[in-house]
Amino acid sequence: MAVVRTNWDTTSNQDALRGGIRKVFDSTGGDILVESHMLYNMVGTDEYINRDLRVGQLDFGGSVPEGQQIPIQDPKFGQKLDYTQAKFGTGFRITMEMKKFNKIDEMERLSKSLRKVMKEGKDVELAKLWNSPTATYTGFTGVVLGSASQTTLDDAATGYDNLGSEALSTTALQNALYYFDTIIDDQGNADPKTPDCLYYEPTLQWTANELMRSSDKPHEFSNTINTYKDWDLKLFNFHRLTSSTAWGMVAKKDSGYDVNCFTSHEADLVFEGPFDTTRDTLVTSAQLFQFGFGDPRTVYIGNT
Repeated sequence: MAVVRTNWDTTSNQDALRGGIRKVFDSTGGDILVESHMLYNMVGTDEYINRDLRVGQLDFGGSVPEGQQIPIQDPKFGQKLDYTQAKFGTGFRITMEMKKFNKIDEMERLSKSLRKVMKEGKDVELAKLWNSPTATYTGFTGVVLGSASQTTLDDAATGYDNLGSEALSTTALQNALYYFDTIIDDQGNADPKTPDCLYYEPTLQWTANELMRSSDKPHEFSNTINTYKDWDLKLFNFHRLTSSTAWGMVAKKDSGYDVNCFTSHEADLVFEGPFDTTRDTLVTSAQLFQFGFGDPRTVYIGNT
């Protein structure tokens, strides 16, 4: 691990030791950017492995002739999914001399920076699912978050498609809303959902606001009323998306929303002396969490 010494600066003047410094400009010391809670169920846990099971409960009953027995059903059991905790961490080491003689409270500055990078580091990890919705991460069935090959547990193995693959537009929003209105459950029965969040990469924030907040239908000369403006749909400008075309819609408030982050240990700060005679200070931070999804039907990937 690197050591923060009195000659930490890029000159030979040891500016960290001089008095009269008006300020230290640090572009990395701004507010902490944490957005992942907008698209995740954030769940605390004391388990190393959290296991979710998929099941389809009873289906509709049919007509029973007089004198005949009522049919008895079994639930349809699906797949399991494990969330295994992963550890993330980093830290710094600062010399005794740097702590004693520096004029800019570098120990405090580094500790503040460590808190920031740990919180934002978790946010960056959680954004990976949304930056790769058609690859890498899979749910109960081994299928990715956005796919035309999603399946249910009903006897007909009914499939559904939650991948739009189209630019954000009036037509694209119509397709997304139709998707949520025609969702089926694991018995293949109608189970419509109400989406509550439209997320997008910052490039699309103007398009999203025009589509959702214009009084008339945007991008055309007509007297057609814009029906989207009455939807209770939160607009989420997702700064950690990396594709300028990425957007989607979710039913985050629905009880069936199944995109999760399980955290057993929030980021901490531990101050200790290293196992030597330097009298330096070693500061480390660690956190334990895991993220993923099981059932993707309350998520619509508009575009990647």
